[in-house]
Amino acid sequence: MLFAAADCTGHGVPGAMVSVVCNNALNRAVREFGLSVPGQILDKTLELLLEEFDKSEEGVRDGMDISLCALEGKN
Repeated sequence: MLFAAADCTGHGVPGAMVSVVCNNALNRAVREFGLSVPGQILDKTLELLLEEFDKSEEGVRDGMDISLCALEGKN
């Protein structure tokens, strides 16, 4: 099981957009690319985010602090 704690550095609509794009990138890293190691997931997420924000004509000044943990075991 994977779980994350994240805090967007932006407020309002820009912060919400960063949150949505980051959530989508995290999901893609796990579902599309089959990653399960937190460090690899975060590396792929960063790659996907940079690709997405490069498409924007406006500069993105907001970011996100995130911790991603994997819980393994039966209990």
